[in-house]
Amino acid sequence: AQQIPHRSPHQGDGLACSIQIRALQSDHHRAHEHLGVRVNTLGHDKMNPVFLRHLKGARAWLVALASVIAAVVTMLAFSDARHHDEAAIVGLSFPIPESELKALEAAAEAGDPDAQSRLAHEISRFQGPGIRAFQLIRRAADQQHPYSEYEMGMMLSGEILVWERDESEIAKLGAPVPNDVTWIKGPGGEGSSLAMDHGKAVQWFEKSAAQGVYQAWRELAVAYKDGRGVEPDPIQSTKWVRKLAEAGDPGYMLDYARRLEDGEGVEPDSIKAFAWSLFVIESTYPAKSAIGSKARAIGKRLESKLTTDEIQAARSYAKELAKHASVCVGGLERCR
Repeated sequence: AQQIPHRSPHQGDGLACSIQIRALQSDHHRAHEHLGVRVNTLGHDKMNPVFLRHLKGARAWLVALASVIAAVVTMLAFSDARHHDEAAIVGLSFPIPESELKALEAAAEAGDPDAQSRLAHEISRFQGPGIRAFQLIRRAADQQHPYSEYEMGMMLSGEILVWERDESEIAKLGAPVPNDVTWIKGPGGEGSSLAMDHGKAVQWFEKSAAQGVYQAWRELAVAYKDGRGVEPDPIQSTKWVRKLAEAGDPGYMLDYARRLEDGEGVEPDSIKAFAWSLFVIESTYPAKSAIGSKARAIGKRLESKLTTDEIQAARSYAKELAKHASVCVGGLERCR
């Protein structure tokens, strides 16, 4: 068995470690040749059923053994990990060089918001942020670091769990814990975790969104639609949906088309709704994908409601859209 580390991109996420097991094909073929010999004891040139049964049994044992080895390696890796707010690396990855870590800590201590953000990510890469990582992100956000403002919103909305398992770590910190947030008992009554506050989360999302962080636009579209931390406001929700559509997110282009069709947070306009669906249909987005299929379904429904002149007007509007925007295949993450 071969252990393969995999790290997912960090978006404020927690544990990012997996172990995969690959069967060594060459060994498998050699075992097959060894167990599957041909015999002629009865005058027949065919594979002996006894050997076939042995072969199946051997394969089952090999798979079971590989699974046990993988589990043991994972447990050993985790048992050796130190506290998550140190430079601990869990699993099969390695910490950044000690010299680089010291330079990063010095820059963060000196007030560099980029260094504070990166250091917070480094010390919470595999188990999620604890109290020290939270403080670093908060310090960066207080200096209007755009992505840290977004992460503050994610932490306060409960999308990123802030959990300090070791209460003694709080006492070791030189800076006080911000007192405008609430700390509660952690999962299972262990340690402390940050309490959700959707109202404060929206405030941070607003700050981040004003600086162009499109992830914050998404959160605000949902918050104003569902009334999460604010009063439900379809106009505000549609405002952020349109901004995402104009930025090139195909999913939100179709959401905006639906809102234009239904008059949700915007004046009903079937011509523009059809134009937005055409914009996706005529892009390079794969026709048989979920987005491609949805765009065609919306377009077909809208086209059936429009006159020939209205359809032509919609096509003209779609051409105008193409002058100022493009469809990001796979979402905005692929275009930025």
